[in-house]
Amino acid sequence: MKNLIKKHYNSIVKRGLITPDTNIVDFKKKIKEEYTELMIELETNPYNKLSDEAIQESIDLISVCTNMLFHYDVDIEQELIKNILKQESRCKDM
Repeated sequence: MKNLIKKHYNSIVKRGLITPDTNIVDFKKKIKEEYTELMIELETNPYNKLSDEAIQESIDLISVCTNMLFHYDVDIEQELIKNILKQESRCKDM
């Protein structure tokens, strides 16, 4: 997974969309853009079926968030593991 994340991040850097000057505000704008595109697509096809476009917009949104975390040197795998453990602990309380 780390290799995929790094490969994707580097592809966006090569396109010039992420630079050393990219900041939280830049990521926030891109997240909002991708979220809006996903919501429009989901509202266009509300029949409990994901269109190819909705899938792609979902991946775009995930990718922006992942790139933001990678940009700020967050260990994404470790954070996912922590989140899984948190979610699993909530199941025990049910």
